[in-house]
Amino acid sequence: MVKSIILILLLTLITNVSSKVYVFQDDISTNLNDTSTTSGPIGLSQFSVIRSGVDWGARRHTGGYLELSNNASATANEQGTIFCYVNTASYLEPYTSKLSDNPGVITWAFNMRQTNTTPTGFKIVSGYLYWGLAYILSCSETSVSTSGEGYAVILGQAGTTDPVSLVRYSGGLSGTITNIVSSNTAGLDDFDIHHLSIRVTFNPSNNVWSLYVRNDGSAFTNPESGEVVLQGQVVDNMYINTSLYYSGAYYQGAVKSTQDSAMFDNISVSVDYSPTLPVELSSFTAAISNDNKVNIMWTTESETNSLGFQVYRGTESNLEAARLISPLISATNTSQTQSYIFRDGELTQSGTYYYWLESLDLDGQTDFHGPTALDVSLQQGSATPSIPLVEGISSIYPNPFNPSTGIKFCLEKEDNARILIYNARGQIVRTLLDQRMPSGYHRETWDGTNELGQACGSGIYLIRLVVGERSFTSKAVLLK
Repeated sequence: MVKSIILILLLTLITNVSSKVYVFQDDISTNLNDTSTTSGPIGLSQFSVIRSGVDWGARRHTGGYLELSNNASATANEQGTIFCYVNTASYLEPYTSKLSDNPGVITWAFNMRQTNTTPTGFKIVSGYLYWGLAYILSCSETSVSTSGEGYAVILGQAGTTDPVSLVRYSGGLSGTITNIVSSNTAGLDDFDIHHLSIRVTFNPSNNVWSLYVRNDGSAFTNPESGEVVLQGQVVDNMYINTSLYYSGAYYQGAVKSTQDSAMFDNISVSVDYSPTLPVELSSFTAAISNDNKVNIMWTTESETNSLGFQVYRGTESNLEAARLISPLISATNTSQTQSYIFRDGELTQSGTYYYWLESLDLDGQTDFHGPTALDVSLQQGSATPSIPLVEGISSIYPNPFNPSTGIKFCLEKEDNARILIYNARGQIVRTLLDQRMPSGYHRETWDGTNELGQACGSGIYLIRLVVGERSFTSKAVLLK
């Protein structure tokens, strides 16, 4: 006798997971060295140096900050410029170099300070350089002083007061500078050697820029903690449709008898991201058939940017304990009603079974629907042969995740197994497993940290299972 319980799910499954995704972070706590770099990469960090003037250089100071100065060598001080930059192509998804193409609000946060008590600006007059400090949010050229366009936060106005200003520029910083917002509230409108926390946001949906400032006193405080004061909001779209490939710290100065330096710390770039799984599901059911197989059926009202579906089964109402039982069932990506069916012929004993449907989109995002439950009593002799083991990654759940996720995988036979975690740039951030494993199903947990135990930033990560000479790859999304 077979008794079935069919659970109908009437759902609109458009899932918005709103989160701040850190596409770049550097708190200047690693790769520290008091020797200045005058050209090329600064150690193993993502920053590189370009300069003019033989005495200018940059270092990741052992005090835990990025320092730019005119004290890189034993030669006499001379005027010059230095730009410590990161190529924004190395930023994690979903950031793009055209600011207007980003899917949500971009936030730049950083600390900055310089030691010249009279920052005067960025002009070059008769070959003579003024003293100026800037953090370049995004720009088109690395020769920041004399070419390219972009957006920056600057200190040095050649006036009686020196506010912090959010600006756009063309022809380099020595060319045309246009103020967007300048700090103007009491106590935040005139700076020289102060430790500052800066936060800038750009909203591509309305082209609004916002500037936030805080005076940290005698030492830096993380600009993303505590209160920073809004100085103004202005619409500007001059270069938002231009590819701006570089970002970083900039300092310039004239000949001086003493050394001056600029310091930066706690640098981050994030994007507010709300990934959508564009599947509108109107039903999800399970029913026993006459030949003791289970028909899992679902209907979509519309599909966009969908990769397909996978079916999971468990013997308890706990998705983490379920296993993948279907191949990837391709989506049709149609605006018309579409019906699907998958037949589960692997039942070997009576009991209550739970089924989940996983929908996957082309960007690597996933969502689970269900469970739908089914009670089955099998007659004697109706059992099918034992279920074969399907080697590979069975599931990653939860996904997206924060702070940890479980990786279920299967080995057909005893073998050497490794699980490697890669970031979006193809770099291995963690070897989660590297040992001989017996055949069967296994589960490992990744806590979102790298080999050093440091928290990884938000973004898409590749999970690779290597079994002997065979490999299997799936995506996981860390959202903080």
